Amino acid sequence: MADILVVDDDRDYRRTLCRLFEAEGHTTAEASDGCAALALLQVMWGPYIVILDHRMPRMDGCTFLEHVVAAHAGEETIGPRFILCSASDPAMLRSRYAALANRVRLAFVRKPYDADELLELVGAPAARRAS
Repeated sequence: MADILVVDDDRDYRRTLCRLFEAEGHTTAEASDGCAALALLQVMWGPYIVILDHRMPRMDGCTFLEHVVAAHAGEETIGPRFILCSASDPAMLRSRYAALANRVRLAFVRKPYDADELLELVGAPAARRAS
């Protein structure tokens, strides 16, 4: 069981993020694209937070979120929080993801990421269980 799922096609980026979160006491899992992440979500309990790359092969971040929303049709809120990481301008991404933002809790972080910003968004393991 992981409390953070890191979804990115760059293996080094995924592993660096996993090490960052694990050093803070989180448990992590990783997926190389949206398809792999959807498969993981079907078999794992949680996660509390999904760190998601915008541009990936096979299935990008937006398509992944569309599938998550469709799978939870009829539910008022969807459990995990999503943090979208991209080198693209956050304002452009907000407009692309606007239709999904009313269904998912979504934050945007620009790559290269700021570790302190990500850690603040994720929070401490004990604090996230209380929310």
